Amino acid sequence: MHRACLDRYLAGEAPLVMLHALSIRDKYKRLELLAEPSQILQSIGLYDLWFGYFGEIFADPALRTYGPGDAPVNAAFINAAFVLYSLGCGRVSVPYLDEFYKAFPKSRYTPTVLYAQSMTYGRYQQPVNLTVAEEYALRNLETIERDFKDHDKYDYIKVFAENAYAYIKAKQEKYDEALTLCAEGHGKMLKAYGGERFKLHQSILIYNTSQVYELVDDLPRAEKQLREAIAYDPYYGEYHNDLGNLLSKVPGREAEALQAYARAIELCPPYYEAHLNRAALRNRMGYAAGALADLDRTLAIKPNEWRAHFQKGNILMRQDRPEAALESYLAAADIDPKNPDLQSNLGLAYSELGKASESIEHYLRALELNPRHALTHNNLAIEYFNEGRPDISLNHATVAVEIGGDPDYHLTREHIQASLQADLTSRRTRASTSSAKPS
Repeated sequence: MHRACLDRYLAGEAPLVMLHALSIRDKYKRLELLAEPSQILQSIGLYDLWFGYFGEIFADPALRTYGPGDAPVNAAFINAAFVLYSLGCGRVSVPYLDEFYKAFPKSRYTPTVLYAQSMTYGRYQQPVNLTVAEEYALRNLETIERDFKDHDKYDYIKVFAENAYAYIKAKQEKYDEALTLCAEGHGKMLKAYGGERFKLHQSILIYNTSQVYELVDDLPRAEKQLREAIAYDPYYGEYHNDLGNLLSKVPGREAEALQAYARAIELCPPYYEAHLNRAALRNRMGYAAGALADLDRTLAIKPNEWRAHFQKGNILMRQDRPEAALESYLAAADIDPKNPDLQSNLGLAYSELGKASESIEHYLRALELNPRHALTHNNLAIEYFNEGRPDISLNHATVAVEIGGDPDYHLTREHIQASLQADLTSRRTRASTSSAKPS
């Protein structure tokens, strides 16, 4: 049955059935058959299903260098690396891309490999390494000029290499150079291919120009470019999500921002970031119930999204529900234990529940992570004061005033100072009375 079905597929008489492809014992033949469905699953975002079978293939050293370098199987691996780096798995994609470049330096996929490396180091790796990112971007431009000058898509390949370089320039705060590269790149694409060919790819150039304008806080021009990108590709959810983010920064345009987030979610229902961003805006607008609904949806899509747990805890704290807030904060801390804001809020939740020792423990942990966390110094001062330790309390209150600009910090310190002064006066009075002789 397997043989008959595969023969029909290879003859072009029927589509490939995955069951039959997965049943091939020879791993090299199996890879050749799985290359096409791998690309399809990636293109429609079914990453979990794709990981289920291609993860094992990607980890096989023999398969990683199989093929001539220009075959569909090689493209499947390159695209797999693209998915991995865009999902934040640079530690997995970077070694493979280096391996591919060494094995197939003259591959037609070389510009794609170098582009991915520049973006991994310049955007997705945390922290970014702009020096290495720029090295890859420049190597890519040199390679294209040397080996791809006669390629029928030379302009397309060159412009997208320059686009990666523009992103790095923007991150280096060389905004004029970044904008020039994006604008010239779009002009080259229009001249070479017109307004209809590669239309979706041209939208990326316009979108990146919008990002640069947003970085320099020129929001009107950023919005203009972003709306033009949407006109080129109206069904790409990320553009609508970014429009929501941009509009949420402009006073009075919150309703439009909510509409943009709704459109992003409509286009891509599992888009957890759109739910997360809309939750932040709804919370800011006072729509706590809607914000909590968005956060619950975020966690249903991505249970380990610590920011959703954190935001949920903050809302619950403002609703005077410290026990529920603590549960959310602890869930966030299980995922990201080294966030000082989170540790500080854990201290506050424990304080509200009357658990002073746990509160102090988390405040101190927050200060280990960030010694200049003014709010933590202020709250720790209050906790120590309530514990009857005014001297150390005053030290933290003073630090909070010195590094923070909140008037409440001054009130905390003044209250502690007044209490210490009253205590000192009381002691002096008692000492004077006890030393006085009877008349």
